[in-house]
Amino acid sequence: MIPAFENNLADWKVHVTFNELLDVKFAAMSLNRRSPDPLIIWLTKSSNNTRLWVVRHRMVLTWVTSDAEASDPDFALPIPESFVNQLVDLSSGTGADLTYNEAEGVIIARSGDQYLAVDHPVGVKFETLDLPYLDDPFGTHQSPVVATVQMNELGAFADAMQTYPRSVDHPDLRVWPFASIAIGNGSFAWTSDWRRFGYQRTTGSVPAVTNGEISTSFYPYLVAMVLKSYAGDGEARIFIDGPDAQYVYFVGEKWGVRVVNDAEHLARWSGVLESKLESAGCTVRKKNGERIPDFLQFTVDGADCFASIHAGDDGTSELICLTYIASSNTPETLSVLTEINRLNDELIGARVSLRGEEVRVVTDFPASAFDGFEAYFSSFRAGVAASKSLQVFLPLFAG
Repeated sequence: MIPAFENNLADWKVHVTFNELLDVKFAAMSLNRRSPDPLIIWLTKSSNNTRLWVVRHRMVLTWVTSDAEASDPDFALPIPESFVNQLVDLSSGTGADLTYNEAEGVIIARSGDQYLAVDHPVGVKFETLDLPYLDDPFGTHQSPVVATVQMNELGAFADAMQTYPRSVDHPDLRVWPFASIAIGNGSFAWTSDWRRFGYQRTTGSVPAVTNGEISTSFYPYLVAMVLKSYAGDGEARIFIDGPDAQYVYFVGEKWGVRVVNDAEHLARWSGVLESKLESAGCTVRKKNGERIPDFLQFTVDGADCFASIHAGDDGTSELICLTYIASSNTPETLSVLTEINRLNDELIGARVSLRGEEVRVVTDFPASAFDGFEAYFSSFRAGVAASKSLQVFLPLFAG
């Protein structure tokens, strides 16, 4: 039975145009989303009477804007991505009107005497992450560093990110190379480094109007696909809100893309390290925000510790470092140094050192040796246990 769509209509409608929907379709296609979950495109209204279409996938969010009308609703409407493709065809003439049939639970699109309808998605929620511009959970906002680049020149960056070795076959290809970018001195520059996989490192630069200097990195491939869909005239602003910013933004006149500001070496090993620590019986503190933290905080045998991942200078290796701060406010005295040396003579695979006024127990190893994590962690755990003697010793002899 075909439902009757003319009754029980909502008191709002959204008039969409062919060009608007075409931009939304290309934005969604660029992210190439594949998921067993419903693929949703959110339609809402933001400030300044602006209509906002939002598509989010993994660490990337992209959006398209257009002028809103008085009849646009203020809430966020979830539209199935597959339905947008049909809307493009429907609106090819004079556009289409979207509304909702409350009794049937369907979103309706009508153009002239033709209509389409789709079941309203259930179990989906518009989240804070679906908003393009978010506060930084890692600190206060600073004045952003901005590069304004012509789109016909920014295409060189997008092309470079899509020109990767198609035949690469390597057991370490869990994480593809990130793009390193630099803004400053009148240019926007980038580097893509495939040396780890036996290929080359490539660098490029295009002119830009810049207001400061900053360098960072991110996973570039989905961003490049979005930028390619807007190749042509106009300009884009690339901005980063300080060295600890969570996101890198590329923003055009009526579109934008946001990508998490992350480091390749953290993406390669942070998840592995967290899993290894949990398997060893540690309690790992969960991260806040989308950005991969510079270090993991964990507890073992009642001791609060942290693990960090450090990129090698050669661009192809990383070092894993497990650290426990046994004491702080520790003066550098002969008795303190003598006790530290005694512990180092007894320990194997862990070392004790005085760094500033902190006594640290450290075990480090190359990330390529993760298969031997249990042995490295056992050495670290023994070092943490041995450091308890320092906590008894220092109050007595540190003066």
